Amino acid sequence: IPEVRETLKRFNPSDEEFLALVALTFWNLENTDVGEEAMRVRDHYRDVLLKELHVIYRSSLQTYNCAVRLGELMMLQQTLEKSNAMVEHLEVFRLFNVLPDDNFVYAIQRED
Repeated sequence: IPEVRETLKRFNPSDEEFLALVALTFWNLENTDVGEEAMRVRDHYRDVLLKELHVIYRSSLQTYNCAVRLGELMMLQQTLEKSNAMVEHLEVFRLFNVLPDDNFVYAIQRED
């Protein structure tokens, strides 16, 4: 999706930030039917990941304002999740014949 590409280009994540983004997205259990134990594990790994990212920002990347960079990373994660949800919604609409296969928005989404 073009918006996601533009957001990624603008943010320009380091390798560490990209891996953190993948891990945060993997551990996103919101709106899922999982037990308390899974939520505790998710919270633990998210805390470990964010603390490690903070250490990286303060040392090797020497980012003086790590809170801003971390906020941008979290916004990027939300953008990725929303774009993924939109793709799923469009596919469901198409499957139930709410949208025809030749719908412009659906066609654009399928080309990416």
